[in-house]
Amino acid sequence: MTNFINNRLTLHVVFVLMLFLNPLALYAAVHQEAGNDHGKMHDTVGNHLHETPVEESIVEKNIPVSEGVGVEENPGGFIPLETEFNDESGKRIALKDFIDRPTILLPIFFYCPKTCSLLLANLATALNYVPFTPGRDFRVIALSFNEDETPEIAKRAKPNYMKILTGNFPESQWLFITGDKKSIRQVTDAIGFRFKKVNSQTFVHPNVLICLSGDGKIIRYIYGPSFLAGDIGMALSEAQKGTPGTSIKRIISFCFDYDPKTNRYVFSILRISSIVIFVSLAAFFFLFLRKKAKKEKTEK
Repeated sequence: MTNFINNRLTLHVVFVLMLFLNPLALYAAVHQEAGNDHGKMHDTVGNHLHETPVEESIVEKNIPVSEGVGVEENPGGFIPLETEFNDESGKRIALKDFIDRPTILLPIFFYCPKTCSLLLANLATALNYVPFTPGRDFRVIALSFNEDETPEIAKRAKPNYMKILTGNFPESQWLFITGDKKSIRQVTDAIGFRFKKVNSQTFVHPNVLICLSGDGKIIRYIYGPSFLAGDIGMALSEAQKGTPGTSIKRIISFCFDYDPKTNRYVFSILRISSIVIFVSLAAFFFLFLRKKAKKEKTEK
């Protein structure tokens, strides 16, 4: 009976300690759901719309960006390599004719003055520091998801980003491709890329690139608008092995929260501190009970 009372008192003491020592955890528990939902709505959409350069940007709040827009990750899945597109020269190619080694796929549209241009420029900048040789070790595809765009538009866009690349990056190893609606949907559906066409020149879409293996397997998702050479290098390494990895978004969304004011991720001190404190208390509780059990066994 005495042992039972002592154990009950121990449990109450530990519980009180958790309440007093971990107010951050309680706060996080109460507010985590709202924070996660907020992040889910913003982290891949990018808080922007795209239009032709000659028109004013539509204010974001005029269109519900969260409905049907985002990424449903499909690591380990395959893209349809039989699908055909036109490269920037107008040549008709099947994806299988180009994707025969690790390949970076960036869905964008070319006639876009804002984030799509930023995505392409950021990718080109990051590629300068990737520790792999273009052509030999990997290839790149910029895929327009606007079926109204033509090879001529792709051809005009390509030089703007090729000139960002330093060193010897063969133009033939970065394709700018366009296609019809059916072909585009076959690929975007396979990678789980959900975008919304508002009108002929306005889209709401996620900011993400996908790393593929040489047989078209989806290896990793890396979310923009900024891309790190280290993340791309790691994804290409995994693509060489054909092993899908954890997406950068999943790691970010666990340790970071989205700040809509700055359009950036901020370190989630609440979530991390609560985890550290809970783990520490759990370890203390486990060791305490273990020591207590040994002591009682010795006394008997």
